[in-house]
Amino acid sequence: MNQFRPRGISLMLLAAALLVIAAPVGADSTKNSGKNWNFLPAVQIGAPAFIAENPEWDGRGVAVAILDTGVDVFMPGMLETTTGQVKVIDVRDFSTEGDWETAAAERDESGTETAPVFRTEDGHLLRGVEDLAIAVPGSDDLANPVYIGVIAEKDFVNSDAVYDLNDDGDNSDKFGFLVWAADRAEVEAALGIGRGYEMLTALNETAAATVAAERLSERVWVVVVDTDGDGDLAGESIHRDYRVNYDAFALGSANAPDSRALMAWTLNVFSEEDHLGAPLAPTVENHIDDGAHATHCAGIAAGHDVSGQEGLDGAAPGAWIISLKLGDNRLAGGATRTGSMKKSYEYAAEFEKKWGIPVVINMSFGIDSVEEGDDAMGGWLDDMLAETPTLYVCTSAGNSGPGLSTVGLPATATSLISSGAYLAVETGEDLYNAGMARPSLFNFSSRGGEAPKPDVVAPGSAMSTVPGYVDGMARFNGTSMASPQTAGGVALLVSAAQQVGLDIHWGMVKRAIIAGGTPVEGLELFDQGGGLVNVGNSWKVLKDLANSDTAKQVLRYDIATFC
Repeated sequence: MNQFRPRGISLMLLAAALLVIAAPVGADSTKNSGKNWNFLPAVQIGAPAFIAENPEWDGRGVAVAILDTGVDVFMPGMLETTTGQVKVIDVRDFSTEGDWETAAAERDESGTETAPVFRTEDGHLLRGVEDLAIAVPGSDDLANPVYIGVIAEKDFVNSDAVYDLNDDGDNSDKFGFLVWAADRAEVEAALGIGRGYEMLTALNETAAATVAAERLSERVWVVVVDTDGDGDLAGESIHRDYRVNYDAFALGSANAPDSRALMAWTLNVFSEEDHLGAPLAPTVENHIDDGAHATHCAGIAAGHDVSGQEGLDGAAPGAWIISLKLGDNRLAGGATRTGSMKKSYEYAAEFEKKWGIPVVINMSFGIDSVEEGDDAMGGWLDDMLAETPTLYVCTSAGNSGPGLSTVGLPATATSLISSGAYLAVETGEDLYNAGMARPSLFNFSSRGGEAPKPDVVAPGSAMSTVPGYVDGMARFNGTSMASPQTAGGVALLVSAAQQVGLDIHWGMVKRAIIAGGTPVEGLELFDQGGGLVNVGNSWKVLKDLANSDTAKQVLRYDIATFC
């Protein structure tokens, strides 16, 4: 089983980071029409200047898929786009960490037919369903049973970040939930079609057709969670799949009114059946960011008004976010598996087809290569992207530098844009109180050699969005932080191209990002590839490529030498 780990470093010594020194890059790469936020340094790739010249080219109409530890939808910066739409429009957990099994709920003798009390096999009780907005099926409705499950703090006892889920000072709490397939007409009459469905229906014909097809089902899964753990569901909200209405909740405690909402919980429900097709108890897929890495990357790529500070934005503040969780925080370092990665990529590709929304992927995960460019996952991605020319993929190069041939996998795949980690003078001053004479490449940033990587470099340190359980400074370093800067820049280019009607594919965008980069003097190609990402320059290159018939015909080409 292959395990891939996030490439962010939460703490590092500045002395180790500054062993490689470079001369200043050109002034155009750091020009900004407004305030310089050097601790969230989109200014260093020219994103604010690009948006200032064309305010609607801010990533709107594009979704950035964060393949990581799960994005927290409660955090300021992850709430809205620049146009006031919900920022995070879809979530999934492919790590299996969030899969909660359910079982048929037993009816406890303490309840009545009109006010039933449900219990689990081991005796956990849930009451108060008579006050819910959607009626729970009666005991005589054998075709639509009620299922029950429990979120128990004991299941998080080995978590490095979150084990007291409701912040009440202990880790013995249980939060029960009920699941049932409700009549769709009844649900939509009580709760509405759903904010997500309404947005998608108005977006384009493809999305409207997909919504209409999903709404043909007569029944829809609904979930009600005992969010304060008191066993009483009265007053609790009814939740549908996240994409439908953007439902989210936090766990709290009636006995600890001053407790914090540590992280957002969102969910999706999936029907299960046995090998003969007979229905089984459904699986509730809870989506949380109990690793912080994903939410941090999302803020860098597309945050808007981060921490509630007006104008503190990621690279593409108008873009939507899709959170595809592949980091399992039950494993060391939030590692992932090859299967989780493949499912996430396939979902992103299918999302684009189903909803007619261009998708830019950021995956700040990887593992060291035994031999650069010769890995099964990279080959699989190259094959997949050959079939999906409008899916744009950005990855972190790795944190195993400064030696040659240290770029990890799958970052060595030809079709991906892999980013090394750059540190500007201004960011060094703001984040580390360091008086640097020149910008630098972080010492840890992986270098190429056997593979022509990295493709570019981007700011590799930032303060960004993090879930509520993170105490202290939200400063992370790593090529994990560089890749979402590049992904945000790609989202700006795709947004602009879509609005002016350019016919592009990922091969053209990758060439534009590399050719438009600002070379950092003193560094070699195996250090920096095309140099520091420069959105404005890359847009000029992309426009030229869009007018070239040859460029449209070529997704990629490979150059190799034999040793």
